[in-house]
Amino acid sequence: MERTTVIHILPYKLDTGGVVCMEEIYSAIRELKDNIQVHPTNKLSLILGDGLNQAYVRKICEYIFYGTEMRIALLTPKRTVVARRDVTRAQTHKVVVRSGQESYADLLKSVKDNIDLGKVGVCVKTIKKSIGGDLVLEVSGDRQNAGALKEAISRKLEKEVRLVNNLVTVHVLDIDATTTKAQVEEALRKSTGCDNSQSVVVTSLRPTRDGNQIATCQTNGRDAALLVRTGRIKIGWVNCRIRERVVVPRCYKCLEFGHVKKDCKGPDRSDRCINCNQPGHSAEECSGAHYCPGCDTNDHRADTNKCPKFRALLKAERRQKLAGNRADTNKCPKFRALLKAERRQKLAGKGKLKRQDQ
Repeated sequence: MERTTVIHILPYKLDTGGVVCMEEIYSAIRELKDNIQVHPTNKLSLILGDGLNQAYVRKICEYIFYGTEMRIALLTPKRTVVARRDVTRAQTHKVVVRSGQESYADLLKSVKDNIDLGKVGVCVKTIKKSIGGDLVLEVSGDRQNAGALKEAISRKLEKEVRLVNNLVTVHVLDIDATTTKAQVEEALRKSTGCDNSQSVVVTSLRPTRDGNQIATCQTNGRDAALLVRTGRIKIGWVNCRIRERVVVPRCYKCLEFGHVKKDCKGPDRSDRCINCNQPGHSAEECSGAHYCPGCDTNDHRADTNKCPKFRALLKAERRQKLAGNRADTNKCPKFRALLKAERRQKLAGKGKLKRQDQ
């Protein structure tokens, strides 16, 4: 008996409601204990079928075999794992209606009274108020639905309306010169595992100075995070790099980079021309010389990407995003711990590190 594994099949009955009668289980295990006393052993395996509560059986075994040295193993059937469906988030776009001098409550009432969503054929998911008091309508569906609502509001209310999407922009680098937009989109969709033709859209595919191409793509946040985390994707013969688009904040109050209007502590230049920094006219009407107030130089205008401050902020933001998305960065806590342990081991081998027991 010591070398033989004895497995006892535990029978039980189910009633019409699907509830197990625990009294029968108790009687069966009590009878099993009496049989074990005839053939002594200190190991017992019980097979539990579907519908039998493992916690109840364990408590019964603890009560019946209390004070003995019996080791009991409860064997349960393997659960089948149902594969999760790849559910793609519904695409949404935001329609922003400028309030102007009108209050948010009056603006919302005016839009609801004059716009019939049934006739426009759109579904508004959420209604919010922006920091500036504007009306933000989040519309479900593709960009055409949001565009239809934008046109209806602009036509009936004569309000300033703009369309904002919730898509994330990524750049695909090192694409060879013969690759087309359709091939880039197909490779990105296969990488994200989505068959929807609108899941990834290549907005531009332009040549670079080294003879290759760079693609600007838009997709939802989940797929964008997956692509950026992967870092590379094979398109044709080349493993192309994937980078998230970096946006440097710009303030329309002081006309400098690195922050937005609500966090601005600089002078108010909102009435100044972006080109020459003089009041009284706009950049479209300006014929003066360039001037950047942030750099205090006449080499460029205030909103150009040639500004040295903008280039420095852009470079720092790119380095930060790249370090945060890379899995092999030296900022990883596990890497730092292993590096520290390796250094201590080397110092101990050279006799430069004192032992704790000395």
